[in-house]
Amino acid sequence: MEKAFIEEKERLKNVINFINNKIEETIDKFEHQQNFKIGFSEGKKGTQFIRQSLMSLYAIEIKSIKSIVDNPYFGKID
Repeated sequence: MEKAFIEEKERLKNVINFINNKIEETIDKFEHQQNFKIGFSEGKKGTQFIRQSLMSLYAIEIKSIKSIVDNPYFGKID
């Protein structure tokens, strides 16, 4: 019984570390888009709309991932 508890505790630790790494990775992607400079020719192509869409998706993903940190048994990461 104790072995199963230790294994589950280790697995939970790994899952929480994975979630935290995913949060950091997504925040980095968001900040990259936020700090990305768009030139005039890129602006004419509508790049700013794509960038805004990506930032919105990253913000939603960050919020979703943060919500499962406290309940890793009930969260799902795609």
